[in-house]
Amino acid sequence: MENKERLDKMVPIRLIGMAWVPLFLTSFLSNNWLGIGLKALSLLWVFIPIKSALSPMWDRYGFLGAFVAVDTLLFAILIFANGPSWLNFLLGTLIVIGFGTMFWHIDKVNQG
Repeated sequence: MENKERLDKMVPIRLIGMAWVPLFLTSFLSNNWLGIGLKALSLLWVFIPIKSALSPMWDRYGFLGAFVAVDTLLFAILIFANGPSWLNFLLGTLIVIGFGTMFWHIDKVNQG
């Protein structure tokens, strides 16, 4: 029997958390000079997990780097857009479906 390396499900979750926490915190910062500076730094921080998710290290995870980028984009739209409730529901549904697809893909890769 072949000893195949299994993919960890928490790696994409950690990258998404690294991108979502600064986005979430920017919605609560005030608009004084310190708040604007922290918003700029946190929005720059969002690009670090997206850039690392699209790096060649992720080739064994397949399309999951794109999943991190798309789910971060959907979350940013959900947080910052003051759209109608049906749009928020649609974005939330797409995020949940993305998570389900990510877990399904990792399970398929781990099964062989």
